[in-house]
Amino acid sequence: MDRILRPERFDADSNSENAAKAWKHWFKTFENFISVLTGEPNKLCILTNFVSPKVYESIADCTTYETAIKILGDLYVKPKNEIFARHLLATRRQEPGESLDTYLQALKTLANDCNFKSVTAEAYRDEYIRDSFISGLLSPSIRQRLLENKTLDLQTMHDQARALESAQKNSESYTLHGPPTLTPQSAAVKSDIRPEPLMETIDSASTTTAKCFFCGYAKHPRSRCPARDETCNKCDKRGHFAKDFQQKHSSVILKYGGDLPPLVLCGLTTLRTEPPQLFANLSPDIHPVAAKSRRYSSDDKKFIAAETQRLLREGIIEKSNSPWRAQVVVTKDENHKKRLAIDYSETINRFTLQDSYPLPRIDETVDKIAQYQVFSTIDLRSAYHQVPLKEDDKSYTAFESDGSLYQFTRVPFGVTNGVPCFQRIMDSFIEEEKLTDTFAYLDDITICGRDQKEHDHNLQRFLEAAKRKNIVYNENKCTFSPPK
Repeated sequence: MDRILRPERFDADSNSENAAKAWKHWFKTFENFISVLTGEPNKLCILTNFVSPKVYESIADCTTYETAIKILGDLYVKPKNEIFARHLLATRRQEPGESLDTYLQALKTLANDCNFKSVTAEAYRDEYIRDSFISGLLSPSIRQRLLENKTLDLQTMHDQARALESAQKNSESYTLHGPPTLTPQSAAVKSDIRPEPLMETIDSASTTTAKCFFCGYAKHPRSRCPARDETCNKCDKRGHFAKDFQQKHSSVILKYGGDLPPLVLCGLTTLRTEPPQLFANLSPDIHPVAAKSRRYSSDDKKFIAAETQRLLREGIIEKSNSPWRAQVVVTKDENHKKRLAIDYSETINRFTLQDSYPLPRIDETVDKIAQYQVFSTIDLRSAYHQVPLKEDDKSYTAFESDGSLYQFTRVPFGVTNGVPCFQRIMDSFIEEEKLTDTFAYLDDITICGRDQKEHDHNLQRFLEAAKRKNIVYNENKCTFSPPK
């Protein structure tokens, strides 16, 4: 009988789609095996014999069978996400070659995770509207963020969707209007460019995010491209502007001819502020998670090692002995430049409740800035990495990199509440320093004035306040006077 019921050694991947199904089936066979043993067997010892070394790492410190089973259950059976489950049910379609019976059974299986219960007609209506709203969204990124909620009522969903839409539009606005604003100081663009096509480019930027290959501005007809008749300063060929010319030089010096001291791009320091409550709201079922190690190409390994050493030198990370372990991801931006990111989706982000601190509304910000004649835009350097972390919060940010375990000493990118915490800090900074006509959207600061004199005064006050707080920023992007 023992040989018949003896279970296989459990070695499932906790990150696979079928992890919960594999665990539930194996655990049932293991319980069946235990039930036929005579006497009072030591369940913990027997469990150890039937799991792989990789699985055993998760329960090595357990002293009771119940504790070990709970840890493995939490590891392989992820918390149910009602919103995502209902989205899957609402969007499931019959697949080619799938019989009606199989299709119906698949829908019933999906419905098991939807947490259906008796509700009033009004509540049922709101839930139906919520599910239809999420399924019909045009923006995949907003839909993804909404589906990350375990539960979500109609009003909260609407507020969250509007906040995400505002942030998206604001980001696009900075991206689209940034290049034209930089034109007067760009060393790659010649000074005799005709202004008319450029102003038309600004107008077209409001309706598209596509970029012109030749000039880098918003998409427009080739006949109206400002780079059409220009010669590239990099390759001496006609018809386009130079790209990435800065990489050829050790530094950039811009001479404005002003009376104030020079602006210096300094090294990254720690902002003088109280560490934010980054993990103040955590779910009751929180427990340390060590994400499975990942494999990387040889080129990615070299990049990860170099980035890790840079972060160590700058004091942004430190060695860790945390029970948490996230994994690094190598991504590429639109210019195919590699970036190092940390995937916290499997670790602390699973247990972090969202901070509801609002981001500024882009339409309101635009209305405010439109009242001024002169403004400057400044972006903060590695913004999150300037903000210190509370000592107790550091272990939550632990990640595996270059064969070791590290944790952040500053706020990392990728954690759930990094955005609202940073916006709260910038709003507090502006309020405490009594900075007037100054608007912050995350790491982009806009300083305004009704005339040049007022603008220069407000800008100087910001720079002095930034120096007191150790805020590090890139060179002043530009001062721009819109046409009257």
